[in-house]
Amino acid sequence: MVVERPPRVLFWSGPFPPSVGGVQAAALHLLEGLCEHRIELEVIARRDRPELPERDTVAGYPVHRSPYYNALASHDAGRIVQTLHDIEELIERIQPDFLHLFTVGPNLFFVQKIRALASLPTIVTLHGELPKPMIQAPLLRNVLSRAKTIATCSEAVRRATIKIFPDLGNKIRAIPNGIPSAMDPVQPPPQHPRLLFLGRLAPEKGLDLAVRTLARLTDRFPDVRLTVAGQGPERPGAEALARALGVFDRVEFLGWVPPHDVPALLDASTLLLMPSRMEGLGIAAIEAAHRARPVVASRTGGLPEVIKDGITGLTVPPGDVPGLALAVGRLLAGPDLAAALGAAARRHVRSAFPVTSYADAYAALYRRHAETD
Repeated sequence: MVVERPPRVLFWSGPFPPSVGGVQAAALHLLEGLCEHRIELEVIARRDRPELPERDTVAGYPVHRSPYYNALASHDAGRIVQTLHDIEELIERIQPDFLHLFTVGPNLFFVQKIRALASLPTIVTLHGELPKPMIQAPLLRNVLSRAKTIATCSEAVRRATIKIFPDLGNKIRAIPNGIPSAMDPVQPPPQHPRLLFLGRLAPEKGLDLAVRTLARLTDRFPDVRLTVAGQGPERPGAEALARALGVFDRVEFLGWVPPHDVPALLDASTLLLMPSRMEGLGIAAIEAAHRARPVVASRTGGLPEVIKDGITGLTVPPGDVPGLALAVGRLLAGPDLAAALGAAARRHVRSAFPVTSYADAYAALYRRHAETD
């Protein structure tokens, strides 16, 4: 009797828990979902902080943290060669059937240089629209050209990727991120209006737009407050803007918030404000919906796949601060509407973005590629 061996996957994700962000959450939820499947998987992740362990276990899978990002950034030939050697040794030990590049970036250099990786069947996941410098990089084109499947986190990213690489369209498919359903009871919204901004404080997330939106609401809603949960380079500018607009005392900057504290943070909020300039899908919007909180967001990237305008939340054109303020004001003045949108959002994401479908799709890809290569 022949016993089928589980697929052996080398899963390479640069950003990875315990750091926080949409990619990190997507990686964690996928690994947790894959525990239900017979998949042998080991992770390579970026080790860019000395306090992170070199070896770890996440969701039952071994994690190897490599300093490849810092080695490449240092332009130190000795460090780069040593890092190449260490990754080669790891691959020799694991003997993977194929490679899953869950993120693309500096790891592309090592994929091209390490012969054992360059010859492996590959799945690539794209979490957003590709920046122009990366699109023009031959390394990316080479890796995407030989990939068996190019998975995108949303239909919007799939369409954008096909527009850039039309000749690769037959192997580009959307696999929407999924997150576990919130099983604990949903709490009622707070008595006083509380807006929440949740995510990296990076230019594409639009924190400055959130502060400007708040400033437009204070006359009509004297008790309104904005909570900012996240860290990043935009914080000093946002603090200065809040002072200039006279709303600094209405903004609470929490900094980094552990993932397990996010549900309580959403429960303490009236709605989630996502004025993103770019967004691959919008994990924060899905998290808010699970807590039955409506989202007011920009109509960009994959956000309209999560937020159905007027049905599960409200959307406006990117950069439209007056539109954001009008939409937020509509929900603050109409708690029944906010509750109805939040309840509809919860139903929508539980059916459209279950973690089981997310993990099942990748497990099926792993098995198919393991069988054919």
